[in-house]
Amino acid sequence: MRIFYQFFLVGALLVCLQCVQAGASDVYLKVDENETGQGIFRQRNTECLLITPAHVVEDAFTLEATTADRSKYPAELIELFPGDISILRLKTDDHVACRQTIWPSREQLNALLGTEQQGELHSMLADGSIRKIPVDVIGYDKYRNINIRPVNQEDALSKGASGSPLYLAGQVAGMLLSITNGVGNVIRQDALANAIALFFDEGDQGGGEKPTTLGADPAPGKSAPKIAAPQNQSSFTGTILTNVTKEHAISLTANSPIQITLAPTGDKVRYAVELIDSTNRVSCSRSLKSPLLDAEVSFPCTPLATDKFALRVTGTGGEGAYKIAFSPITSDAALRSDKNIISVDGDAQSETIVKNAVAEYKVKLYRNSPVRIVQSLHGDDYKYTTELSDSTGKIVFRNLCESRPDQAPITTPFTPPTTDAYVVRVLGTEGAGQYSLALQSIAFDAQLRGEANLLKIGGSAASGVIAKDAVAEYRFDLDANVPVRFNFPATGDQGAYNVKVLDSTGSPVYSDPYKRIRGQETSFIPFTASKADQYTLRLIGTEGECRYTVSLTSK
Repeated sequence: MRIFYQFFLVGALLVCLQCVQAGASDVYLKVDENETGQGIFRQRNTECLLITPAHVVEDAFTLEATTADRSKYPAELIELFPGDISILRLKTDDHVACRQTIWPSREQLNALLGTEQQGELHSMLADGSIRKIPVDVIGYDKYRNINIRPVNQEDALSKGASGSPLYLAGQVAGMLLSITNGVGNVIRQDALANAIALFFDEGDQGGGEKPTTLGADPAPGKSAPKIAAPQNQSSFTGTILTNVTKEHAISLTANSPIQITLAPTGDKVRYAVELIDSTNRVSCSRSLKSPLLDAEVSFPCTPLATDKFALRVTGTGGEGAYKIAFSPITSDAALRSDKNIISVDGDAQSETIVKNAVAEYKVKLYRNSPVRIVQSLHGDDYKYTTELSDSTGKIVFRNLCESRPDQAPITTPFTPPTTDAYVVRVLGTEGAGQYSLALQSIAFDAQLRGEANLLKIGGSAASGVIAKDAVAEYRFDLDANVPVRFNFPATGDQGAYNVKVLDSTGSPVYSDPYKRIRGQETSFIPFTASKADQYTLRLIGTEGECRYTVSLTSK
């Protein structure tokens, strides 16, 4: 199975859309049942490791890590570094995907610190939701330290926040190590990168990391992947007359595509070929419109059964010799192996697909945790369809992938209706060629509906990403007859969502099913509560994928 490391970034908007969920701590750490901390993922070879302050974990007896999808794993300490830095490993056989956050270089970070006086500290709570604390940058040096203080008094930093990433202008700037008299001490990201560079075999890169690309065009001077060259070739020869039929026997395996080649023999003869199984089903056929003089004709074929087939050759014009060769393209074992696993935010999967062939992958998806399905073509003479089915066999997603003028990958959001083990199928629709398929996280249910999702009148705005059929919820307290306004500034995205307000019993007190809030428009909704209560603002994705920002202000 060929795996392509392809993550296609086109401009700042697409970078933001694909990396929005990297803007948070990756793991909530529970230490010896009574202490907590945070951690940041980083990949080493094929393993996803965790970076966290050493003082959080170095004397621990037990460590439990909770990831954004609410999965819980035991963890172990594997390395300590000077400067209060440690590396943990999650003790699991499950694949844990590292979301590749781009670490800025020293020069980029110095530029950020020179212009940005405020940022956000992002911490994960026990349920996987994210708490964002606005902070002021009150001091820094050019080698290791950044000092921060919460903008709001009620957002006092606590020791459970150690390991949380600091973000400036949307870029990761460092990791919180300690808190002294309400001031947070953050290690700069470039200093952190240099401290662990030898362990991760990166050298002194100043904290920079090159992003991989999904769906990118082949590098200059390299051609796109092609169908496998003929191997272990078997061939049949004979002579044919008009309206005369000859047959050759060949054993083939279902869902194991082959390439059939009609070679020139120098004779001016035309003929038709059919591949027929023992039940008289035709897997494929081809008829020559003119004699083959100096160029061969090749076409792909997917056997519809595991059987002994008849290769039927029927003369359609003239008289002469024919030569027909078979060669394998790929196999059912490669297309539908039990080892075919695709992971959200993991590597793209790629294989050759032929009309009527099927490739299958298993994936665990979570309710109300939308993903982005990324399909790519390497050519323009074939098509394939991607579909997802749940454990009952019900098809919950289907999308055709065909060539586009800009050769960009096709990205489609999908929100799983249930937490389940899904099957992803790639179905050959036309022709033959290679596909690339990847799943990328858009948001987690814990972040869309977690306990950290709170709004206050005049407080900080909340933000996230929502996709069609996903739900985000934010709670807020209101007194009776106090008019307020929900503000939704434009984000520039194509998607849309609907809004409801519910009281503490779950009854809707505001609902307009015809009002769509679109990412390309600035909108607001006035609201006045009839009673003092805790209310819930619910956003329901109705179209595509859309970033959102919402704040609550006095009317």
